[in-house]
Amino acid sequence: PPSGLQEEVLSKSRFRGFAWVLSIELNIKFITGPLTCAPGIKHSISDILIDSQRLPMRRCLHKMQPWEGGRIVRRLGYGMALLVGLLLIMGSNSAWALSISGDFSGADYNSSSVSLVGSAGWVSDPGISPPYGLNPRLRLTPNSPGGQRGNAWLNTDTYRADGEWSFDFTMQITYPQGGGADGMGFHMHEAGTGADTWIRGEGLGATFLSLGFDTWNNGGDSPVDFGLVVYNNGLQSGSYVDLGSSIGSPDPWQISVTMVYDGDGNLAVDVANDNSGASTGPLNYAVNLDDLDAAVIGWSADTGGATQNQDVTDYAGTFAIPEPGTVLLLGLGLSGLAWRQRRAH
Repeated sequence: PPSGLQEEVLSKSRFRGFAWVLSIELNIKFITGPLTCAPGIKHSISDILIDSQRLPMRRCLHKMQPWEGGRIVRRLGYGMALLVGLLLIMGSNSAWALSISGDFSGADYNSSSVSLVGSAGWVSDPGISPPYGLNPRLRLTPNSPGGQRGNAWLNTDTYRADGEWSFDFTMQITYPQGGGADGMGFHMHEAGTGADTWIRGEGLGATFLSLGFDTWNNGGDSPVDFGLVVYNNGLQSGSYVDLGSSIGSPDPWQISVTMVYDGDGNLAVDVANDNSGASTGPLNYAVNLDDLDAAVIGWSADTGGATQNQDVTDYAGTFAIPEPGTVLLLGLGLSGLAWRQRRAH
């Protein structure tokens, strides 16, 4: 192919570029064959289409023998079918993924791409300073008054939580009053961007995943001052984890949470204290996310008589997009048909 086309395609994507160049070269070879433009003078179709200075197309077509026209049309048709087929096959084998991210302490502060429910809002708190981190942030609940519940949902898209994905975010709890509040939650669900839930995903329907970061010792299912509990489709998954004993208290440190799902029922969660560097290491959970193929993602927090600021400062995630099997089959079919018809003629 012309060098300009090669350079343009390769500059956009090395893999896609090689796919285009390979398929175009194969098709030029496929449709190339000697054609009689005048008695005793033979040229290939690639000469006619590409090398126009050496062999002007108009002159060749004018002197071409009558029976050559159908041959050109037939070969061009087979070649284009093979070209489209090869491109579809190569495109279907690409690794497709959707990546998202946001910095609530920077460019994404006060972003319209987040739906706020209840007490959630954007704050620039003069009381937040090192070691409490950056000032602007998404605040789910303030530390006064009590009895607050806030939710925040990413609203620009829904996400395939039933396949492979990874997601991480940073949360911060500051200035607890009365011994701390109830805690914060991370959620994937299909209840929409107006959902109003608690840290364990109550009210999110039959299909959801919730990571609850509990900061109040209620005894029973809340036996420590700072713990992690995972709920999936209304049921607890795995054991309650005492985070306080492994990474320390959440005040005033920032807590980073990293999740990795393998698409086959296995979720790994790592919770780290950003100041001390202490980490739980991978905590493994068996979950069922098969029906969570259009998930809304976000956070919640709630307080009772005791309160605290409960904030989110940033997030990032990557979601695999299933390979388009239908496109792959279509590409194989077009390529096979083109090759068969060429051999028949």
